[in-house]
Amino acid sequence: MTHSTSRSTSRDRQHLEHLWHIPPTSHNAEKATARINRWLKLAGKSLVDLLTNSQQLRVWTKDTRTGTLWFAYDPTTGQTISQTSEEGLRAWLEQRHYQ
Repeated sequence: MTHSTSRSTSRDRQHLEHLWHIPPTSHNAEKATARINRWLKLAGKSLVDLLTNSQQLRVWTKDTRTGTLWFAYDPTTGQTISQTSEEGLRAWLEQRHYQ
């Protein structure tokens, strides 16, 4: 064995020993990262809501195993409709329009 091969093997061994002593990623760290991501998403949504016109009609959906549910909120009247079909939402919107 030559001197350079010995040095390379020694470096490889040190590197492997270093890797062996690095603790694996903790499950708690992953949970904390997920919590931070959820919080940032919520904070971002709140900021967008604050900066946009808060008096606009809001419409959103939720996908379920049985299909899509529709929700809406009118901040000017305080009226809401929830867990309805697309047709139900359309009827509610038309009824609001003609009041």
